[in-house]
Amino acid sequence: MSSAPVVVCVGHSPEMQKLIVKAAEYARELDAPLQAVHIARSSSSEDEKAIGKNLNFARILGAEIIERTHNDISQGIISFLRDEPVSALFIGRSKTHRWRRWTLSDTATQVLLHTDQVDVRVIEAESFTHTQQRFNLVVEYLICFVAVMLATLCLHTVQRFVAEADIMMTYLAVVVILAYAFNRGPTVLAAITSVAAFDFFFVSPFYTFAVDHEKYFISFAVMAIVSFMFSSFSERAKQQLRETSTREKQLSDLYCLASSLAATSSDSEVIKLVCLHIGAVSNSEAAAFRWVNDTAEPVVTESPITSSDISPSKLKICMTTKKCVTEQDSAGRELHYHVLSATGDLILVLRFNEIHNVDHSHLLQTYLSLANLAITRTQMSDKAAKALIQAESEQLRNAVLSAVSHDLRTPLATIMGLSSTLLDREVQLDDLLRLECLHSIYNLSEQLSQKVTNLLQMSRNLRGKLIAELELQNPEEFIGGILTKMEHCLQNHDLAIDLDETLLVPMDISLMEVVLSNLLENAVKFSSEHSKIKISGRRVDRYYQLSVEDQGQGLRDTDNQKLFDEFYRTNQDIAGTGLGLAICKAIVDVHGGSISAQNATVQGSIFTVEIPLHEEQIAVGIYE
Repeated sequence: MSSAPVVVCVGHSPEMQKLIVKAAEYARELDAPLQAVHIARSSSSEDEKAIGKNLNFARILGAEIIERTHNDISQGIISFLRDEPVSALFIGRSKTHRWRRWTLSDTATQVLLHTDQVDVRVIEAESFTHTQQRFNLVVEYLICFVAVMLATLCLHTVQRFVAEADIMMTYLAVVVILAYAFNRGPTVLAAITSVAAFDFFFVSPFYTFAVDHEKYFISFAVMAIVSFMFSSFSERAKQQLRETSTREKQLSDLYCLASSLAATSSDSEVIKLVCLHIGAVSNSEAAAFRWVNDTAEPVVTESPITSSDISPSKLKICMTTKKCVTEQDSAGRELHYHVLSATGDLILVLRFNEIHNVDHSHLLQTYLSLANLAITRTQMSDKAAKALIQAESEQLRNAVLSAVSHDLRTPLATIMGLSSTLLDREVQLDDLLRLECLHSIYNLSEQLSQKVTNLLQMSRNLRGKLIAELELQNPEEFIGGILTKMEHCLQNHDLAIDLDETLLVPMDISLMEVVLSNLLENAVKFSSEHSKIKISGRRVDRYYQLSVEDQGQGLRDTDNQKLFDEFYRTNQDIAGTGLGLAICKAIVDVHGGSISAQNATVQGSIFTVEIPLHEEQIAVGIYE
């Protein structure tokens, strides 16, 4: 995971949730943590409520909430960026008109001007209130009127140096510029004002709207028509640009949702992501419910819509018809029910605080189709994974039964034969032969016990229930206990023990007994009688290293890759299940250690187990 987080600036804007979603998706792409920063200052209760809602939304998406106090929001953000490492900053900005950009400096612009070391991403959104829109429109009319008057003043100053045609072209140029910058209404005002100003100041008789020649009416008409045409063309171009930008944003949102869903594997994560994303882009509150035992249960625990807010009858109608069902709650807000899964048991509920835009229904259906595909994919993936696990379990069970059936039957048959011989009173055995039979029965029983122990440990490992309960153990006592239990197995080999002065090692003694027993049993099986087996133990840095060395046949180069796999056997002529070393590796892994094998210098092989020592106990010298 990246060390530098992705930061999103959170305010009270209703469009803020879209910004938070974009920041969360970018943080997921970078595999970086997400932080939501709010610069607190005095604000109204409504703004505080909106800010709390947006911060809670960011918290649901996994963001760390950071609040700072500063009188100036832009300076507070700049100060935060100087104090903390940040990989990217997401900040919102309203789609303001150009004249406001020229006259006023917003927070995003200030942050961009004073920050050059951080990737600042400014997301624009429509967040004007009706009062702001009316005020902006009045200012646009005023700017257009003042612009024409300023042009008139300049032209009047140089009137004797320019011709009437030049004056007309200057007015047309002013109208064209204003048409590019402002809407149709203010531009039409500028066109009418320019015709009136040309008549009043530059057509004789001067300073009156009367004209002394009919040709000027043609000039006025041409000026007005050309100005209106430029205004219409400009408005049409801007409308097409807005539509293109809207479609581009919709495609971008769809791509972000699709990429996020593609990276999500679990059903619950997909549903949570769908609710958050669709709720943000549709300006609504979203929640998913699953119909279980005739009740609607929310899929996401932190949901803005609870079971008491919805109508079970409407939800059942939606499930039955698999079509959108709408109703109004007690507060007059619209509730929309949509089917999310192909089975129909998963319903998405959208609650709109404002009147729902019907033009967005087609886009919403696209989002729902994408969500439906993602949920179906995860459900099919889960079924395929379960089927694969079941098939592998069946295959493993058959392999285990096939591998151990012979190894279990042969000792059992021998034990039964020797036992029946000892129990048969007609068979006369001397004391020495009887003792040998008893020894054989004991040795075979010990082998069976080891095989059954291996099978149990492998079964625990496959179920994920192999857990090491670590306690400090003395290596010398631990190894001595194993040698005592395996005395009959090791009696025909020369044993050498080389241990350092390490007093205590953290281990699960019952599990490590299985490891050392398997290693010693392999050393006996793969080496000749009266050969040497050496057990070594020493502390190496922050690990305790335990090794078993034999003088057997050694290892091939191809053995190292599969040596610790289940059912792998280096020599098919020697009896065994191929589970011993796999179990050793599983046990050492739960200890946090490692196991390796290599050929000895002269003859045989060396198996080495490394068990980590506790850092805090190393510090106090408990292992010394």
